[in-house]
Amino acid sequence: MKKKCLLAVLMMAVMMTGCTAAGSTGNADDAVTEQKADGEAQDEEAVEAENVEVNETPENTDESLKNETSDPEEVSDPEEAKEAGASDGQTNEVMKAVEAAALAGSLQEELSGIEEAEASYAAQMRSAQTRVEMTEMSQKPELLWDTELNSLWSRAQETLEESELEILTKEQKVWPSIRDKMAEEAVKDFKEGSIYGQLLFGELTAITRTRAYVLAQELAQAKGETFELPERNECGKYVNLEDTEEVKDFLIVTESMESGYTGMVSVEGIGKLEGSVVKNGEELMFTSYDEAVKAKIAADWSGAVFEVLEAKEGPFTNGEIYEFPVVIQ
Repeated sequence: MKKKCLLAVLMMAVMMTGCTAAGSTGNADDAVTEQKADGEAQDEEAVEAENVEVNETPENTDESLKNETSDPEEVSDPEEAKEAGASDGQTNEVMKAVEAAALAGSLQEELSGIEEAEASYAAQMRSAQTRVEMTEMSQKPELLWDTELNSLWSRAQETLEESELEILTKEQKVWPSIRDKMAEEAVKDFKEGSIYGQLLFGELTAITRTRAYVLAQELAQAKGETFELPERNECGKYVNLEDTEEVKDFLIVTESMESGYTGMVSVEGIGKLEGSVVKNGEELMFTSYDEAVKAKIAADWSGAVFEVLEAKEGPFTNGEIYEFPVVIQ
């Protein structure tokens, strides 16, 4: 009897163990099925999230991407920048600077205020992070001096005598073409370079600044004010506008990228020369690159003179003197 009872207990235990094992296997299969379903649901949610992220990206992302991938040369093209003009923010900033400078007690102090504003713009340009930003910011000094120049010219027309205005009016009439041609001539060797835009706007600024000083001096004399022009260095640009309204005769002396200076002289009906320039005391000595022509250059705020000292060959002859009375820079 005891044996039968023990056998019955053992059989029940085995049956219970089998049920428990079967139940565990069923739960495990259900768990795997649930995990697989959860995983697929998560994958679908991830895909949907990616789609939402792509589709809901702000519209300006495309523009920022264009800015990052665009050719820097196209973005910083100086011709495009000139045509586009300054931004409203730049224009307003420049106008405030010019108006503030005009409140000074004299024309000398007024132009000193413009010089200070230009120095602050130069500091901003040095902090630019990209070449595109530098090219865009290099427009501000030129805009500053151009605005000041227009202000001075407006006052000159109201103040100067008609006889005094005659020559200035003729020069002012062709001023835009003079400015552009002289600036482009000065940096033409760098036209394919990455810094061409900055160099061009730098030349435009220097030329416009010079013209502003010329007009300020004329206006100061008419008003009886004392006015001192800045000290000139070896570099300069000069033209002869006699009997013409186009820039055909000009003389340019610029600093060489290597050492010393380079010179270019162009005389209508005779020809054009380019060469090296060295300082000899108070004079500048010019030697054409082919060493066929040697000349002496004398220049100040009243203009420049190019005197041929030696001409072995070519259209220029010994002893010829060419005058360029209009100071461009």
